Amino acid sequence: MPSRRLVLGSFASLFAGCSASPSPPTTPDSPTTRAEPESPTATSTPDPYESHLASFGRFLDSESVALAELTADERASVVSLTYESDARSTDRLSNEIGTVAGGFFREVAAGWTASRLEATIVAAAADSGAVVARWRAESAWFDAYDRGDISADELSLRVLQTLERA
Repeated sequence: MPSRRLVLGSFASLFAGCSASPSPPTTPDSPTTRAEPESPTATSTPDPYESHLASFGRFLDSESVALAELTADERASVVSLTYESDARSTDRLSNEIGTVAGGFFREVAAGWTASRLEATIVAAAADSGAVVARWRAESAWFDAYDRGDISADELSLRVLQTLERA
């Protein structure tokens, strides 16, 4: 089993630059305009919550995270994610969790008001889709990191401590 420092170090490196005000990633197929509203008097304003959810989804796709489901309950301020993984080792799971949590925290830094990400890892389709683990990330933890109240290692540790293997 890898040392805690090694796991935290690799996980924490994914948060480098999270406190900066990042711009959402763009891809060649990213929409740059919205369709005109049907009514000439109505104005169409993109929903910021949905925009962040879409940006988070594009980030996960760009990182080759195999999304099974990504939803948000704006009223409860919770994002739910289910993704497939063939990772079983602590190192690989930690790296995947770091990538996903880093993407969530990046959106929080950009103004997403979601308070929590609840993630479920399921076995890759060939392995029957059984639940492998669950974990969560809290935006309040990122806020503490962004204020300088906790280190990147502490932020990583808080996320990893929520990991529950099935």
